[in-house]
Amino acid sequence: MDLEYEKVLLGFELEVHLPYRDDRYGLGAEFEPSEETPWRVRKTVAEELSEALGVEVKAPYRLRKVSNDWAVLPENDIDHLDIDDSFGVVEVVSPPLPLQEALRYLVKVFEYCTYMEMFTSILSGLHLNMSLPRWGNKFHSVHKE
Repeated sequence: MDLEYEKVLLGFELEVHLPYRDDRYGLGAEFEPSEETPWRVRKTVAEELSEALGVEVKAPYRLRKVSNDWAVLPENDIDHLDIDDSFGVVEVVSPPLPLQEALRYLVKVFEYCTYMEMFTSILSGLHLNMSLPRWGNKFHSVHKE
């Protein structure tokens, strides 16, 4: 890989639905689904992801911008109550990482989500944030490959 490509940073945001499971979040039988996925649920997902990825994953109690940390945030823009089997939606956010490292982590996140039976829908998905170095006129050659 050219040295210039090594300067590319990639971050991602994966919006996933959490399936109904046997109270793995410790909310009790009286819990009623709401528009925002409860903090305890986000915290559980963050702890599990921390173990799966080998990095600290935060679950801020209050929604705030997390720019250089791994985080599990509520995804309030998605109305999950209309999606069958959706308990709630979280957004798994990575920090900006070198391209190859980001792709390796993305595979691990996919493996975790698959194992935990998380899913996407027409309302949710993967967003990539890419930081490209100033390459001048060389950018078009990247597009052609």
